[in-house]
Amino acid sequence: LGDRGRAASLLDAAIRMARERADFWWLPALYFQKSQLDPPPRRAATLRRALELARAQNSRSLEQRILASSIARSS
Repeated sequence: LGDRGRAASLLDAAIRMARERADFWWLPALYFQKSQLDPPPRRAATLRRALELARAQNSRSLEQRILASSIARSS
């Protein structure tokens, strides 16, 4: 399926870049994607961050995708 470490590194760089440029619009989606690659101990925190940001931006569709993902993982 590819190099998960490289993908996570690219997402970290994209998150840093979005913050540096104050381009916050992309952060919820980037954190959501990163949660898919994070190891279980960090996954929940990254997913919570994505959810918080999506809610702050009133991004209902992304919020629903994040919630559906977290529910699917917990079952």
